[in-house]
Amino acid sequence: RQMNKHQKDFASIDEMFETAKSANKPFQKEIDDVAMNLNLRTAGSPGEVITDPALMKYIKNGLDTRTGNAPGTVKLIESMKRKAKDKYFGDFTQITDPIRTRVIANTTQEADEFARQIANRYPTKDSGNQLSGLGLRDRKLNIQYTSPNGEKIIAEIGIVPQAMKDASELTHKPYEAWRVLTAKYKNVEDVPIQVKNQIKELKQVQLDIFADAEKSLDPSWL
Repeated sequence: RQMNKHQKDFASIDEMFETAKSANKPFQKEIDDVAMNLNLRTAGSPGEVITDPALMKYIKNGLDTRTGNAPGTVKLIESMKRKAKDKYFGDFTQITDPIRTRVIANTTQEADEFARQIANRYPTKDSGNQLSGLGLRDRKLNIQYTSPNGEKIIAEIGIVPQAMKDASELTHKPYEAWRVLTAKYKNVEDVPIQVKNQIKELKQVQLDIFADAEKSLDPSWL
């Protein structure tokens, strides 16, 4: 909560969304520069493959027409509303990824140095290396970002090895289906047996994809 006081002055979720659209451009440039100085790259670099067919209709000249930014770098207002409701009892100022990027680091040594440089530049909350319940290995940095125009917002930087980044694209569809089903029922006892089986299958698909990706990871990530 201390981290999120940085964006406490937003009067509405619409204001957060408008600020995200504007602040994202200089944020992406600054993070790109830090990554490039370490011979790393952000996953939102020009030429990055857009694999989600549902997204294609919104892409024009490489930008998402809903945000005016690179696809996936600004959280959509519908997603903001859903996350605020599902995770934060409606308090949208607790959202930690209204703008976000990913940096590819194939060793944890690379990740450590990148994280150190980010922490020297911005107030930072560092998750450390983590393994999600679905099998994704990554590291998340949340920073208090202030744009050159003085706009204040929380940003998220995911640090991932390339194999995990590729696997997360393959798991996008099963993850979305899993997320919708798990959010639908507040009490486990209310979940019909057929839906329970669906949830279990969708989770296993993701675990299998990430487990396969894990085979090509540098040992430092394991």
